[in-house]
Amino acid sequence: MKQTKLLLAAISASLLFAGSAGAVEIKDVMKAAMKGDDSLYNKVTKGKGTDADAKKLAACVKNLTGKKAPRGDQAAFDRKVDALIKAADAVANGNKQAVSQLINAGACKACHSAHKPEK
Repeated sequence: MKQTKLLLAAISASLLFAGSAGAVEIKDVMKAAMKGDDSLYNKVTKGKGTDADAKKLAACVKNLTGKKAPRGDQAAFDRKVDALIKAADAVANGNKQAVSQLINAGACKACHSAHKPEK
């Protein structure tokens, strides 16, 4: 468990400081920011995260900008990414009312059902 947390911290750091948007894959963002009960997304949306967590989340999801939709309509994917980034930024900038927007924009199934590639 400790190794997993260290790995996630390393991935988070690499996402925050990646030199180019192409260097970070969608799956990296999902693992570092969205996946799991102790993810940045869950901490922030459940009111258990710090201001620093909200800023890290906003920085991580920005790495989704310009990514190719793995499946489905690119324009729809871009709209979902844009909504997620805007909501995360709003929360990171202190807008507590934007948490509900972040919850809606970060709903896994809404994006995964249309865009996650099948295994």
